Amino acid sequence: MNKIARQAVIIIATLTYSSFIFGQVRGDEVLDLRSDLELVKEYWELDGWPNPKYPSSTLRLEITYCVLYSVTITNQSEPSNIQLESSHPKGKYLGITERALKKYRWKATEANKTLQPVRVYVMFWLSFNDGEIKCT
Repeated sequence: MNKIARQAVIIIATLTYSSFIFGQVRGDEVLDLRSDLELVKEYWELDGWPNPKYPSSTLRLEITYCVLYSVTITNQSEPSNIQLESSHPKGKYLGITERALKKYRWKATEANKTLQPVRVYVMFWLSFNDGEIKCT
C-alpha cells in the first residue's frame, strides 16, 4: 500500500471513529444525573405524577414509609428501566409506588431540544410527623 493510500485509510478510519463517538453523545446515550439532581431540571420537568393509591390501613395507622427508585426518562418523556434502590420498611409499598411511577410523565425543557434521555432518582415517601425519613 503506498503512502497516499495509507493516509486515506487513516483519514477514513478517523472519520468513522469520530462519527461513532459523536453519535453516542447525540442523545441516544442515557445521561446519568443521579448524582446531580439540580442538573435534571435543565433537561426535564415533571408534567404528570399520580399519587400512589395507599391502603386505608396505611393512612389510618399513620405508617411512615419511603421507597427510592432509579429510573430512565426516555426521549418519549416516559419512565423506563425502573430499578428499586431501597425501601423502608424493607419491601413495603413497592407495588403501589411502582404502578404510580410507571404513569409519571415529563416535559423536555427549552434547552433539551434533542430530548436527551437521563437517569434519575425518584423517591416516594409518606410521613405523618416532622421526623427525618431514612430510605436505606
